Amino acid sequence: MKNDILEVTLAEAVRDQQTVTDSGVSTVPLIEGVSFRETVTQHDDRGTLVELYDMRWTWHPEPLLYVYSFTLEPGVVKGWALHKELRTATSSSKAKWRS
Repeated sequence: MKNDILEVTLAEAVRDQQTVTDSGVSTVPLIEGVSFRETVTQHDDRGTLVELYDMRWTWHPEPLLYVYSFTLEPGVVKGWALHKELRTATSSSKAKWRS
């Protein structure tokens, strides 16, 4: 029975349209108003840090100051900024969890 479900699924599958080349270049036009800025990922034994937005770049009209993406290796505590008043939102796009 399991094999039948797999065969039916594969027979009905539709291949997705290619949206990027093998080197990562988009094959479709950009959405109107979208722009890009090159980023650099800083790596060390504690994890990574990427600066995604800085108000000094002046390419976004909203009152946004800074946006960072970071990862931490298991067991690492990392701090590199002190906020007198903190107003922030934090999210994680990937994590390495240990039990």
